[in-house]
Amino acid sequence: MWAMALMGDPGQRLMERVLASDMGVLAIDPGETSGFAWLPSPRLRARDHMNVHGVCMATATGMWGAVDQAIAVLPMVDVCVVESWRLYHWAAKTRINSDMPESRLIGAIELAARQAGVPVVFQPAMVTKSKPWVDDWLKRERGKLGSDHERDALKHLVHYCTSSAHICP
Repeated sequence: MWAMALMGDPGQRLMERVLASDMGVLAIDPGETSGFAWLPSPRLRARDHMNVHGVCMATATGMWGAVDQAIAVLPMVDVCVVESWRLYHWAAKTRINSDMPESRLIGAIELAARQAGVPVVFQPAMVTKSKPWVDDWLKRERGKLGSDHERDALKHLVHYCTSSAHICP
């Protein structure tokens, strides 16, 4: 126990490394209500003298609100991470006569990112389940958790940063 106190919280140390990332990342949890988490690119922060410390988070309601939010943030990032969406056979009956708003939203965000010259990376929803410590970090650092969608977007951002060559856990 005392050894952990001396070493510090591993989640906190990892999050500090994510925040010091050498690239800007936008992560999106798309849906009827979409969550956004982004870490502006350090080169843009330096160029524009942006006073942004840490991760920014937001929630957008409705398809076009989410697309507008993505378009506003895309110039500040180097990569866009989007939670992928699949229609599974066991859920197909609940989607009869649906216009599939989730897939339309993902397509619109992908188009906006590609038009902005920002590469898009897709992640399955299950990656958010392996990051429960992110909730603890949010509560400790911000005093509140934010919406489920914001937290999931942040978990996608953390997963991207820690599973890519940019940050080693």
